[in-house]
Amino acid sequence: MIFQDHALSQLLAKLQTVIPAEAQAHLVGGVVRDALLGRPNPDVDLALPVRAGEIARQVAHALQAHIFCLDDTHDTWRVIYTPEGETPLHLDFAVYRGGTLEDDLRARDFTINALAVPLHEPSRLIDPLQGLSDIQEKRLRTCSPTSIPADVVRILRAMRLAFTLEFHIEKETLRQMRASIHLLNSVSPERVRDELIKTLLAPSPHSALRALDRLGAVDELFPELTALKGLSQTPAHELDAWEHTLVTISQLNEVLHALAPIYDENRVSNWHMGIISLRLGRYRAPLDQHLERRLDPHRPARALLFLAALYHDSGKASSMTIDPEGKHHFIGHEKISADLMHQRASIYNMSRQEIEHLKRIVRHHMRALYLGEQERTPDRRSVYRFYKACQSSGVEVGLLSLADLLARQVSSLPQKRWNQQVEAVRTLWEAWWEKRNEVITPRLLLRGEEVMQTFELAPGPMVGQLLEYLREAQASGIVETRVQAVAYLTNRLKNLPKSLNQG
Repeated sequence: MIFQDHALSQLLAKLQTVIPAEAQAHLVGGVVRDALLGRPNPDVDLALPVRAGEIARQVAHALQAHIFCLDDTHDTWRVIYTPEGETPLHLDFAVYRGGTLEDDLRARDFTINALAVPLHEPSRLIDPLQGLSDIQEKRLRTCSPTSIPADVVRILRAMRLAFTLEFHIEKETLRQMRASIHLLNSVSPERVRDELIKTLLAPSPHSALRALDRLGAVDELFPELTALKGLSQTPAHELDAWEHTLVTISQLNEVLHALAPIYDENRVSNWHMGIISLRLGRYRAPLDQHLERRLDPHRPARALLFLAALYHDSGKASSMTIDPEGKHHFIGHEKISADLMHQRASIYNMSRQEIEHLKRIVRHHMRALYLGEQERTPDRRSVYRFYKACQSSGVEVGLLSLADLLARQVSSLPQKRWNQQVEAVRTLWEAWWEKRNEVITPRLLLRGEEVMQTFELAPGPMVGQLLEYLREAQASGIVETRVQAVAYLTNRLKNLPKSLNQG
């Protein structure tokens, strides 16, 4: 076997000099599978009969890399190595799960992962379960009849792999998955969360979610979303709330492809995406960097955006009212949706920063849509207030507004309305990436001490309120000098209750 990836082939050459042949180290699992598929893989798993920790420490020392223990009981270790100018590589070292290498491979999840290559004989493939044949036939098959019941998180992994690799799931494997759905909530929420995040980063997250729903997994993983199925919406919507949610995720995926760092004309297949590419294409690079940022070391913001899209209308079932004319209304659904998002993210033990970010996207997902409904481009005051509420999550709110609008009127969205929405998002992004110090976070012309001295005020809420008035006035462009600032605050002070001026 020839490992085509340059960084990986160089790494293996180094490992061959550090790890002695008598250690019987074998490359196993995904790194072998992806090498056969011609796909890059930054994770390298090595299985050894004994002394995994000792070998891992030798490798870490030789590569000057970081090392930590993943599972002391099973002697499992991780080395994180970052070649110069390359992305980090994860090297996991573990002793066999079973007495022999073949026992280890047979205990794995799917046959396409039950492959091994001796580190010192890279041309020899060990394939006890015909995984290579399954790769050639694009078939996902479990290693044994107990593979799924033994670890039901493999249900999610199967969907992720199927839609990432474009494989079909074999019938017996599907049967195992259906029979074990009810066990999903018995698994640690962290393991479920990690597989879900990977699923949301798959090439077609909406397709994977739809397939999981057909299995009944959505009812187990996101029970609060079940009420959206069959829920009728306002006339502007062409789909029920659940179908709208899935189409929103699909359209979000298309929007992100249209704004990928490298322009691909094949992904700009209709006029909606063409207008996005034309009007928003200048932000490809900063947008990609923004979505790759990590509020948690293990999860990029891109995945969180899809999770927020999944929950953006989750509160509609409990907020629905019907007026005397039979029209449906969902007043306040954004707040209920944000609360449901908070609850689910907390159950899955996401970080505080992630939860607050998710809540902001969901809570304010209508704000950019409201701006797009206006005939005129959002003014500076509107932009300032938008980011005051949304903070950095405002970039994602803009993206979600585009997908949400497309999913509302799948076949009948007027071109004028679409142009207005794209222009609103362009204005918001221009402020964020090009005019932030001018429109979003202007440097105040007066400090708090100067406000207190000028207006003979004691420290307290009134000073803070006046500074906020001044910040918005500067962001709006109506105050540009210190003289104007004093005059503006003089007028605002007349309308503030004197009770605020109490230290």
